[in-house]
Amino acid sequence: YQRRVRGCKMKFLFAFFIITLLFSSVLGDCGVWTPVDIRTIPRAVSGEVIEIRYLIAPLLACDYGPSFEFLDGYHGGIAFVNTRTGHSFTVNFDASPSFQAAILPNISYSNGQYKIDFLNYGAVFIYLGINDTYWSAYNQPIAEIGFNVFNNMLDWLAKANASYPFYNFWSVYPKFPGANPWIPNNECFAFVWHCFQELANMGTRFTVPTLKQSFISTFSPTAPELLDINNPAHFEMILSFYVELEKQIQINGALGLMKALYAVVTEGLFIVRTSNSYYKVNLDKTNPFTVFYIDIPLP
Repeated sequence: YQRRVRGCKMKFLFAFFIITLLFSSVLGDCGVWTPVDIRTIPRAVSGEVIEIRYLIAPLLACDYGPSFEFLDGYHGGIAFVNTRTGHSFTVNFDASPSFQAAILPNISYSNGQYKIDFLNYGAVFIYLGINDTYWSAYNQPIAEIGFNVFNNMLDWLAKANASYPFYNFWSVYPKFPGANPWIPNNECFAFVWHCFQELANMGTRFTVPTLKQSFISTFSPTAPELLDINNPAHFEMILSFYVELEKQIQINGALGLMKALYAVVTEGLFIVRTSNSYYKVNLDKTNPFTVFYIDIPLP
């Protein structure tokens, strides 16, 4: 791997989350978005060539413009362009209903009991054309496919959300590179790579060996422990972790969140929600988190 890794000191990484989760001022120019049903995309006919483009935008560009480029925070997508007709559309995978809901749960209290509701769902979004204003960090062709592969890809995309229903922000590695993840993520770039794998399975040859991905990983020297939310002791551990975060935010705002997360790292304990499961992660105290923006091989 060619690496451009920015190891994050805690205040640097947590500033990322503070801005993401706590503020709502709109600074970015989002361009024009036209949602479209994948089933209405014109199917290709014999002889037509479809260009595949890889797209990267600064993370949360609609809210904060290019600000997150400073932290190597990006969002990825893929586009298809019919070279004969000029018809194009963009595919990207995102948190639904919101990025914040994928990171923090809703905690309620009723009839003497706490309830934890997580909405860490993911959705495949299809948009007409390519929003050049938004995809400002990278927008380049990486392959060409024929009409049969394209039409098969349309069928795959129409069903893809059923295979990837969750937006899992966190990955957990013993180390990176050089080791498989304890817990893989499933966010925008992961979904693009699922698309690449499907295209490769159909015989697509890419014009480049690697492309850049942006992701955040936690590090743990030991395998994360799967927690059973129906186990009272485990439920209390999960609840305490998120209640403390919420309490500190309510009391001290952004500084409270930073204080709580600093404490998490000091204690070496972190809770990761992935799909429908919770894991207890014993963070590496010398390098608990890192933001990566690196070249990843294509299938």
